[in-house]
Amino acid sequence: MNPKIDIEQVLRALARTQSGPFRAVAYGVTKDPGNRERLEGELLELAMKEASDPRPAVLVDVGDPFQAAAQRPLFRRDLLGGLLAPKRSRSKDKQGPEPFTGRGAPARARERLAEVAASLPKILGEVDRVLSGVDPGRARAAEDDRAVPATPISPEDPVPDGEGNPQEEEPSPAHDERIPLLIVRKLEDLGSDPEAVAGAIARVIAGGAHVVVHEDGLDTRTREGRAIARNTLRLGALKAERSRERALADLERRRQWLQVYGPVPFGFTKDGQELRPVQEQLEAVRRIRELAHLSQTHVTIAVTLNREKRFWKDGSRWTWRRVAQVRKNPIYNQVLAETER
Repeated sequence: MNPKIDIEQVLRALARTQSGPFRAVAYGVTKDPGNRERLEGELLELAMKEASDPRPAVLVDVGDPFQAAAQRPLFRRDLLGGLLAPKRSRSKDKQGPEPFTGRGAPARARERLAEVAASLPKILGEVDRVLSGVDPGRARAAEDDRAVPATPISPEDPVPDGEGNPQEEEPSPAHDERIPLLIVRKLEDLGSDPEAVAGAIARVIAGGAHVVVHEDGLDTRTREGRAIARNTLRLGALKAERSRERALADLERRRQWLQVYGPVPFGFTKDGQELRPVQEQLEAVRRIRELAHLSQTHVTIAVTLNREKRFWKDGSRWTWRRVAQVRKNPIYNQVLAETER
């Protein structure tokens, strides 16, 4: 469940597209590969019943039904990545070049500079023609006439395509402007718990698509269906928040009682499910805190530790990342306080 999604705003946007026309995409999941063809037929029949699309798309994931739909390959790649998000991909194409920020910005800037440098001779040529009073369009036409010598054509000669009376060009296929509509049989097809179901529905409607869950009466094309979707998303967000709170509380409890809660932190060794302090390494932690109180940066602290022959737990050298990792871990507060008594 994405906490950044404004549920009310998304559902209001769906209300403006409730009349369609719709482009149906039916989705299901099965654990048995031999059941895939039968399920595809059932979903095709269901999609033609729920929407007026004569050729609905049908996707069936073969995998664990208890896995969240957003983690399944077909749902994530083909459904969210393409079938349910045509408008997003079109708007991205119209935005122009990417801004030169974030990761990969220097490489994109170099590519853009190379494109500009390659087109510079052509731009300067156009400028010279304008300054000399020659129309660029006529100049290019004259160059084309000089490049291709004229040959007489008799009335009996066939006219090749593109010459004489040109054939009409076939129009490029238009973008499908219909509203995407995801159709599933039941909520369990999107995940095995409220958090997973809400996460899948949120991803779909955030992309501007409607959702129909046949057996559970959820249809975001109706006001009642949007109310059900709102409650589903809120319950999923509530469960995710409670799960996070319980995980943090359990982590804090394990740290307080010096129990294993993940990778063994610097300054400790693992003894079954207990963490045993290593005094030599804890001296390095004290030194880190001492240097930090002197307003030293993580880089300078790492340099000082390496100069003083205080090494990492595997004997390797300190880095600023390791210093930062030790400084932000609260597990040392209690241990250092007890040893100082």
